[in-house]
Amino acid sequence: MKAVFYILSLVCLCIQVKAQDQPAAFIRFFADSIPVQAAALKRVEPSVSITQQSVVDFYAGMEMSSAKELTQGLMAFRDKHQLNDWLYYQLIRRTAQLISPKAEQYERYTLYKWYFLLASGYDVRLAMYEHRLLMYVQSDDKIFDIPLFQ
Repeated sequence: MKAVFYILSLVCLCIQVKAQDQPAAFIRFFADSIPVQAAALKRVEPSVSITQQSVVDFYAGMEMSSAKELTQGLMAFRDKHQLNDWLYYQLIRRTAQLISPKAEQYERYTLYKWYFLLASGYDVRLAMYEHRLLMYVQSDDKIFDIPLFQ
């Protein structure tokens, strides 16, 4: 009986449960949701102060993470539901909020939005203004109350 117990214990120790097969979270958007794997929720931390080099480092860290897969999932959701640019941006905001809450660190939250838009093919720019990180996306629509950076 002890031998059977030890064999079962060894078998149990040898079995690896793959947590990556099950989503760690869901991004809920309208009546649907996107499953997000745990690896995609791992934050890439920028430097304490945002500089050109810290943005480059953040981008490199995102490229080495599973963020590309998450971006592909976001784009597939956009295409499936035929989201326009504004709704897709709202989806990206919700995704960035899940990974890096805006209230914790606004700059990191903005960097996530920037990366997801950039990886999705948008012409998106970052600028610094009075120690604030600003994100600009080209739009043909009239937009009001946005700080102008020249």
